[in-house]
Amino acid sequence: MIDSIYSKANIDTQKKPYNYIYNAIRDGLTEIIDEGISSHLNQPFLTGKLENFHVFIRGNTLRFNGSLCKYLLGENVSTLSKDQIDAALKKLTQQMGFPVQQATLSRIDIATNLPVQQAPELYIGCLETMQNANLINWKGTKTFKRSRESLTFYKQLRELLLLELECITIMVVLIRM
Repeated sequence: MIDSIYSKANIDTQKKPYNYIYNAIRDGLTEIIDEGISSHLNQPFLTGKLENFHVFIRGNTLRFNGSLCKYLLGENVSTLSKDQIDAALKKLTQQMGFPVQQATLSRIDIATNLPVQQAPELYIGCLETMQNANLINWKGTKTFKRSRESLTFYKQLRELLLLELECITIMVVLIRM
């Protein structure tokens, strides 16, 4: 399933004025974290959230990232269908006030949950023998990283505890350079 997306877009001011686009995005946010004019670039900036999505505007550049599943369903354990992914992107476009299909995808996280018989930590520990990648241990996760992709294994705690399942989450991260 597609879990998280990281996107970047240029704010095109040929069809609509910059302030109109900026205010439409600002008005769609559920939380404004910081806003102002940068002192060194003399350009507006905005940092905020749209539910679980992080939204950043710096000058004419819009960036946004977050989990589509969590945004649409309120949890990130389920596997989204193509129709649900389309619905999440449509909802994001409507709430953000910006056509997200104009953005360039810079990173995509693809994940799945595997039910297991034993404690997930037992399986995750066995993965340390993988070759040809740098191993990064961080807060119970094991990430095997190469130049533009990584493979991460971890125990999905919060949502899976509610479902009383023992699962390992496998996440593949692909980065566009």
